[in-house]
Amino acid sequence: MSSQPSSDQQLVAAAIALLATTPRESNRANDISEKAHVERTIINYHFGSVDHLLTIASIHHATEKIGRVFDDLARQAAEATSWLEIQGNIKILGLATTNEELATIGTNVLWCIEESRTSDTIRDIVRFGTRHAVISGAAFFGEISGRGWLSDALNPETYALFFLAAQFSLLFEYRTISQCPVSRYSAHRSIFPISQRSVTLSQAATLSDAEATVAGNSPADEYAYVSKKHRLIATRRADVLRAMDELSEHTSTQRLDMRAIAKHAHMSLGTLYRVFHSKRAILDALALQRIDRLFEEFDTIATASVQQGALPMEALLAGVTACSAQFTSMASLIIDGSLSVKKHWEATLTGRVSTMLGDDAATALRCNSCECYLVESLLFANFLAVSSGVPVDPQQWQIATQLLVAQMNTRLHAR
Repeated sequence: MSSQPSSDQQLVAAAIALLATTPRESNRANDISEKAHVERTIINYHFGSVDHLLTIASIHHATEKIGRVFDDLARQAAEATSWLEIQGNIKILGLATTNEELATIGTNVLWCIEESRTSDTIRDIVRFGTRHAVISGAAFFGEISGRGWLSDALNPETYALFFLAAQFSLLFEYRTISQCPVSRYSAHRSIFPISQRSVTLSQAATLSDAEATVAGNSPADEYAYVSKKHRLIATRRADVLRAMDELSEHTSTQRLDMRAIAKHAHMSLGTLYRVFHSKRAILDALALQRIDRLFEEFDTIATASVQQGALPMEALLAGVTACSAQFTSMASLIIDGSLSVKKHWEATLTGRVSTMLGDDAATALRCNSCECYLVESLLFANFLAVSSGVPVDPQQWQIATQLLVAQMNTRLHAR
């Protein structure tokens, strides 16, 4: 006789069921408790808040489904006689039947990753979930590698980590007209032909050079004079961003409201609204600041590696490894951000990667979008390796990068 699930298990199951059909922000405590047939107060008793419950449900929903998809693919691979028999049998992550659902799940997972920085409970759940997904993926890639359908230079865990990480990069599916003629999805499809197109985010956009320029310095006249008013605004902007940085160390940016931000920045709510007209504007400014900080650290580490005799790719991977944690904490800010944020991220990333890889013929990519996709995927793959407890030999990342560059150049650029 099966035991009755406990109230916390009922709540998690109810939240997962709701996430399958309803965007995260639309779910309310009353909806979840009603579906679970428990009192609303039980949510606070077990989880502290409905946000905490939804975070736990989100990571379970995503990673369990990933595992089931890979398990099914592994069974198909065991029965197949050729690679063609299983190609096209998986959509991106196998998580969604619609583009909107996939986008919601992907963004929820990123939110969980951000939450895991400030919660031991969620960190353990993310670790368990990602490890389960990686192990399931490794079983699939191990099967098809054993058939000779993939290069045996990479171990199955590396394939699985990179495949899962590459899905996150697809959430950055926007491109500038002048810089990225090939989309990230094209690069992804050239590497993983088992993935069918299943994502067109509402946030995705094609940007022109004239659109969404990044805000510059404070207004100044021809003598470089900046008025007292603009100096005061700049100071207050800095205070607000410093407050957001400090608050985000202990609380997800999604949970912060304008009143809490104003209080921590030591200003009135009215003053805050005069400096930033909305929380979205603050998050955009924070994203721009974090992008610049990330690449400052990236430059420092990569330059030091080159000075020590590292090759361009080795210097790139050293920078990527060191910056993965920073990137993960700002990924959702970029995805949800304005066109200015997206353009600044892509322009900054492309400039760094082109400068480093352009001197190495063995790893040069003709398309900037491919470079963006590759580096974003490597950033996430490093994070997933750490968060799942599945270590990867640094040499594996180098081999993976060389193989993927060669594959993209051959299939996309006829090189």
